[in-house]
Parts: sequence; C-alpha cells; structure tokens
Amino acid sequence: MSFSRKYKRGKRVYLAELDSRRIKGKVVQRFLRYVGKQADGHTVLSTSISEAQVDKVKLYGPLLVLHHLAEEIGLREHLGPYANEILSMVYAHCIDYRSVNHMRTWFARTDLQWC
Repeated sequence: MSFSRKYKRGKRVYLAELDSRRIKGKVVQRFLRYVGKQADGHTVLSTSISEAQVDKVKLYGPLLVLHHLAEEIGLREHLGPYANEILSMVYAHCIDYRSVNHMRTWFARTDLQWC
C-alpha cells in the first residue's frame, strides 16, 4: 500500500511516496519517489511535463469574448451595484442555458476572477 509522507530537512518540508509492507512481523517502509515540497503552506509538485495529467478543464475563451463585448458597450455601468452577479448569470445563460438553474456548478467550472 503506497501513501504520501511529509518529512522535514532543515527549514523545508518535502513530500515523498512510500510503500509499506510487513516483513517478518515488522512494518517496513520503502521510498518509492520524491513527490515535491511545501512552500508557504502550498504543495509544489516536482514532475516532468510528460507525466502531467489534466484532471479539470475550465471554461474561459467564450467568457472572455462575452465579457469583452459587455465592456465595449458599457453594460456594467447600466446594471448598478449587482452588475457582476447579473453579468455572471447572463454569461452562463449565453454559454449553456441550463446552467442558470445550476449556477454553483457552472461557476466552479469557469475561471472567473472578477466576481
């Protein structure tokens, strides 16, 4: 069974993948690979690009176009204090009309930073 473990060397915290097995009644851990390190409370992985896997794709291009058009015509100024929320709903409806009913799920799939 493999698992990750943190270990400290000086002031740095490193992460490694270890394998644990019972041999002659004793648990023995074997180093499998270096995973990365922790910096400022965040994990920094150490891997080559050939080993990288995409686990999540965010919707960005169509939102960029819609937002640019809204800014060009000055739509935000006409919508008042809830402009960001209203624009989010408009963008969601333009890209996927069913998303307004599932706004939290849709919003998590996007890369909107301004709301």
